[in-house]
Amino acid sequence: MPTDAPPTGVQIFDTWESLDRRNARHGRVDMATGALSYIAVFKTAPRRGEPTFHQHPDSDQILFVLDGECTARSLDGEEVLKPNEGVLIPAGSYYGFANTGEGDMYFLSMRTESSGGRYIGYAPDSPSGVRVNISEEMFSAKPEKDDLVVYVIDHKTMGITAKGAAVSISRHFREMGINATLDPITVIGIGDMSGDVFGNGMLLSRQLKLVAAFDHRDIFFDPSPNPERSFKERKRLFKKPRSSWADYNPKLISRGGGVYSRSSKFIKLNKAFRDFLQVDAKELTPHEIIHHMLKARADLLWLGGIGTYVKSARESHLDAGDRANDALRVNANELNVKVIGEGANLGLTQRARIDFARRGGRINTDFIDNSAAVDCSDKEVNIKILLASAIAAGSLAAKARNPLLTSMNKDVQGIVLQDNYLQTRAISIAEAQAPMKREQHAGLIRLLEKEKRLERALENLPTDEQFSKMALKGRGLTRPDLSVLVAHSKLRLKDVLLGGKILENRILYNELVWGFPKRLRQRFEKELLGHRLRREIIATTLANEIVNRAGLTFVNEIEEETGLSPNQIVSAFLVARDTFKLKPIWVAIDALDYKVPANVQTDMHIQIQAFLRRQAIWYLKHLKRPIKVNAGIDRYQEAILKLMKYPERVLGPLEQEDFRDRWHTLTDHGVPTALAKKTAVFSVMPQACDIVSVAITLKRSVEDVGKAYFEVGRVLGFDWLRHTTETLIEKDHWDYLAAHSIIDDLADQRRELTHSILSRHKKKPGCQAVEAWVADHKITLKRSARLLNDLKTSGVITVAKLSFAARHIRSILPRK
Repeated sequence: MPTDAPPTGVQIFDTWESLDRRNARHGRVDMATGALSYIAVFKTAPRRGEPTFHQHPDSDQILFVLDGECTARSLDGEEVLKPNEGVLIPAGSYYGFANTGEGDMYFLSMRTESSGGRYIGYAPDSPSGVRVNISEEMFSAKPEKDDLVVYVIDHKTMGITAKGAAVSISRHFREMGINATLDPITVIGIGDMSGDVFGNGMLLSRQLKLVAAFDHRDIFFDPSPNPERSFKERKRLFKKPRSSWADYNPKLISRGGGVYSRSSKFIKLNKAFRDFLQVDAKELTPHEIIHHMLKARADLLWLGGIGTYVKSARESHLDAGDRANDALRVNANELNVKVIGEGANLGLTQRARIDFARRGGRINTDFIDNSAAVDCSDKEVNIKILLASAIAAGSLAAKARNPLLTSMNKDVQGIVLQDNYLQTRAISIAEAQAPMKREQHAGLIRLLEKEKRLERALENLPTDEQFSKMALKGRGLTRPDLSVLVAHSKLRLKDVLLGGKILENRILYNELVWGFPKRLRQRFEKELLGHRLRREIIATTLANEIVNRAGLTFVNEIEEETGLSPNQIVSAFLVARDTFKLKPIWVAIDALDYKVPANVQTDMHIQIQAFLRRQAIWYLKHLKRPIKVNAGIDRYQEAILKLMKYPERVLGPLEQEDFRDRWHTLTDHGVPTALAKKTAVFSVMPQACDIVSVAITLKRSVEDVGKAYFEVGRVLGFDWLRHTTETLIEKDHWDYLAAHSIIDDLADQRRELTHSILSRHKKKPGCQAVEAWVADHKITLKRSARLLNDLKTSGVITVAKLSFAARHIRSILPRK
């Protein structure tokens, strides 16, 4: 930290906000994976002086001062800090310099509202397309000559922001039955080909048909573009420094199209332009054309430029907070595109996103679509810290560091895009369950509010009254709503994990190394284990996996049901995940993209989520707490895998039929036979842990106990009761909880009875032991059969009827 006092005569501003920042870039970043942050970026033009840091004489705060003749300008060139002016850096900020390599220097100061951990920010929309990583360990109080380059990634070359957004867009189209890479997609765009996000985005498929676009200079219109020729021309403009739409070869624009300057007072409209805009006017102002362009029909609206162009009809232009684009802006209910991809920030208000989604449009949020840039920065910072440790330990030569970093760009990119893929898939699964999970989502919002992690009004999430109205219409949350909840749910879980001891478990090594390329894992294992951000990395990865794989409300649902802590629930998740070896099954389902309908993949994931939830709760009830993850896996895994491998050998008649139906339904949709079988068994064997538990306790084979277990279910009607109960779950939240309670009660009864029967007939095989018990309890079985028959003929089955039947069967069963 600096210790010298600032020069005399320096005018000091309290905060960045007290400066004239009309053109300075700032914005909320890292919503999906890190801190809620604000970043201020200034371009400096050093002459005889230099920017320096000083200790404030009357406080612990740091001053950034422009000495001599150095000035600070905004990204648009306006002077915001003059020589001998200084500004206080807010407490808790990280700050430093970055050199773009083109003679420009950027000073960055980031304030965060979170505590602890590492924070990442970036300089958006810099002239050279540079994004700068920021982390606390990188900054000097007074940069020396060799410290000017903090760490620079040329995102325009890498294209990671656009590629991440393309993952979101591809999922939208895939779930509509369209392959966005192979099928023609008509596009309306905001931006130009010289821009990082817009330019990279428009080069991700040769089948994109860019019909119209605009930036701050020009309007581009190509009513019937040739995909291949227009792709090549876009690529040429992308490579041309500071290109504009005016540089587009007019010979390659289809008849009726052209490029029009936004400085024109009026633009004449030919028939093709009028038809596209759906107007009768012969001429319009540029503002009017853009306004109608935003309402035109297309498959995709691609936002790659700055500005808020869509609001809700329930909002005023003032609510949008972007006065410069008031004349262009449209309401969400006027949009006629199918999908919106938000490569840029704040292109729509959150209410506009929700309105668009309610009308059937496909959209996430900006911080989901363009999160790849932040995630990439996160991964690369972690790698840099690892390599610094390796250099200090002598495992890596200092001169080999930079070439090694450069060689891993594609590896890091693959990891980042996989993060995007998993997160958007988690949102799709949550969306598919939204009407059914409405109460659970409301409960999660209340929990986050109670813990002061979320302001419902600020995030435009429904009130309890609005949830009630949604229930009357059978609706759930939209994708934009769910995007917000996914982000907050992950942040909450990460914070909880950081406060616990589970992160020290060596079983989480895979979570530690997830974000590092394979060659680093193999070469620097020792340094990885000693990574100074090891806990934070594991907590982030594990929180992502639980929300992405187990479901948005997995943790808080089980918290509500069991009253146990999130750390215990995470331990049970790990035992369940690894005893049933779910990871390779998840990967195999994801690999079916474009091979089977997307809704089939979603249903498979939902089925596994339900199964995983049941098993996690079972482990929480039956393993000694605190749960020893490794011991739980060692105790149950072998027997469980044996049981699940050949379900046909143990299932009862009702389960056999259900199993075959589900298996064949999946194969009919193109799911490979082996994967279809593995997935189908999860729906018919939620009692797997009960069977294995009895087998281990009595030292019997798991197959023998399984046969006895399902035979007990058949003769007493447990199988029919469980099957019937599961089919009526799902509409009312309280019925949902009551039905699960019945299922758990039936499972307990069935396990206890199976254990009792096999204990009394130790020398008999499982099914013979059940036969012997049946012979001794004919009266009991008659009463049970009469009860079930009355239930089957009583009309509509309700939770109340099934609850009574479950209690009655327990009352007539013999005690031990």
